[in-house]
Amino acid sequence: MKNIISVFVIIFLLISCQGESARGIQILDVKSYAEKLKTTPNAQLIDVRSPDEYNVQHIDNATNVNWNGDDFVAEASTCDKLKPVFLYCRSGGRSAQAANKLSEMGFKEIYNLDGGITKWNAAGMKK
Repeated sequence: MKNIISVFVIIFLLISCQGESARGIQILDVKSYAEKLKTTPNAQLIDVRSPDEYNVQHIDNATNVNWNGDDFVAEASTCDKLKPVFLYCRSGGRSAQAANKLSEMGFKEIYNLDGGITKWNAAGMKK
């Protein structure tokens, strides 16, 4: 019986881990994210941090859509669901949550920056 339960747990975990890419969400390291952003026509770059964080520093051409704001869904709805969306935050947590929400809203191609702008800066990337 324990073996059967173990097999089900393993299958569940494998399916869960594959769910991110199946829902159109890809988590990319800094180098891959920068390259994909650079080579993707019609990319929508979204900084999901607070406006204060955004005003201190953000990646060029990013639009600020505050994940913790009351109007995240309304603001995100103005983006084109058929065009690729690139998300980032400070360290990756908020953008991961935002990616899941955008997927629920019907966005098809979502890229999340692993480690957020913190890793972006550590890698010496252009802002």
